Amino acid sequence: MICETATAVAFYDGYPVSKGHTLIIPKRHTASYFDLTTHKQRALWLMVNHCKKILEDRFHPNGFNVGINVNEAAGQIRIQKMMSQKD
Repeated sequence: MICETATAVAFYDGYPVSKGHTLIIPKRHTASYFDLTTHKQRALWLMVNHCKKILEDRFHPNGFNVGINVNEAAGQIRIQKMMSQKD
């Protein structure tokens, strides 16, 4: 686990696309990111910013991809938020 708050948890992906590929998961499971309250959406973005700093210190990437897949047609396999870095 990378970090945890009252509303979310962040951990490295078991099948990473790149070094540091991180999943940020809300603790309140919903079918879609858009079903979360605005407060919980903001909390996830604060965690994205916190994880970015951790990944910068550990991996020194040249850039980041931040994405949300909503529904199977968009590539959603599980209910999750995703962050990955580019070397």
